[in-house]
Amino acid sequence: MARKSPKFEGSIICEVCGKETPRRGTFQKYCPDCSAQKDRERKLKWARANPPDPDELNKKRAQAETRRKSFGVEISTKNKAKMHWPAEQSEADDLIHLVRVSVPFSYGFSKNSIWSLGNRGHVYARKEANALREQLAWKIKNVQADWYEGKVWIDIFVEKPDMRGDAINVIDLVCDAVKDAIGIDDRWFCIRRLDWAVVKKDPKIYVGVGQAIDQHHRVCSKCGKLLPLSEFGNNKSVRLGKSRECKECQTMLRKIAKEKDKPGCGTPGSQAQGKAQRWSVWKEGGI
Repeated sequence: MARKSPKFEGSIICEVCGKETPRRGTFQKYCPDCSAQKDRERKLKWARANPPDPDELNKKRAQAETRRKSFGVEISTKNKAKMHWPAEQSEADDLIHLVRVSVPFSYGFSKNSIWSLGNRGHVYARKEANALREQLAWKIKNVQADWYEGKVWIDIFVEKPDMRGDAINVIDLVCDAVKDAIGIDDRWFCIRRLDWAVVKKDPKIYVGVGQAIDQHHRVCSKCGKLLPLSEFGNNKSVRLGKSRECKECQTMLRKIAKEKDKPGCGTPGSQAQGKAQRWSVWKEGGI
């Protein structure tokens, strides 16, 4: 039969905060909150009095980083798509909002016309290219829309007056203009469609910018999944106030770290020493 815990009656006065709290043990002195604080102080005092060996600490950090990378690679491999496009509907076909604008066609949009070389070998952006970029960015910015960190889908349709230019060469300048207009870094950009046609009269370049999300997203630094910010733990020290590892990876990494620190699993010392070492490693920035 399972052994039952003894029942305690009455209450005590916490020696730290002075509040009355139900009795939970024979030698209880503190309320639950003060007891947890005392426990943290005790562990921190022990860690300061027993600093780990630097070489051993570096070894543990290297092992922890190896585990984290291996874990992320394993998850990323499972989620890797095939070489062909998936048959099911993709995120690009389910946009929440889409902004479309047009500007007159110009060969100045070509990547071959953006930069020029000065007399002394100085590379500079041509004024015509800068003016075209600003014109396109201004048109996109004038359309009221909310933009979030996450995949940005871009459609480009080029009407060119002849076959001299390559439609694909306009991507660089168009993406730079979109980045200026919506304030999202171009590492999030995806080209959804790129097409062209020869139009002899009044040719234009049509640009569509859309998103299928209504909140900020982040890529997990370990497994590589693109997830909403709600799937990441809080971390006020980084931008957006969220950790760079998703909750699932953090949970699994904690479990792996605990298994590695258990007595008999290659880590010397008792379970109490293992906990103290993990506390010290955590204070130093490890797992």
